[in-house]
Amino acid sequence: TFVLNWQPDELTTWIDPVMSWDAQGNLVKVEPKADPAAANGMQSWKTYKRQSTPTWLAVGDYHQQCFPAEAGADAPFDIGFKIVLNIAVGGYGGGPCVWGGDSCSPAGGGGLG
Repeated sequence: TFVLNWQPDELTTWIDPVMSWDAQGNLVKVEPKADPAAANGMQSWKTYKRQSTPTWLAVGDYHQQCFPAEAGADAPFDIGFKIVLNIAVGGYGGGPCVWGGDSCSPAGGGGLG
């Protein structure tokens, strides 16, 4: 499961989070996995804030310099667009991964990322 929470000046993403719903079926809470080991030691969420994300700041500087009359605070996200998510399924290092298989192991015996 991939979750993207998009708020003004902040984007947060989670992979396989713990989600909670209310009695009406509305999503009310998204939290990182309770057990970090379940994520193979990797952080399962990340927050990007406008004030501290270098690429987001660079876009703002570019818009102010090149399009000062059109550069809104939310540029470039102030006009309609589509998000394309690319989901890739496969193995690493020659690992025999197949649909319906129970596991996926690389030829060298290392862990999968």
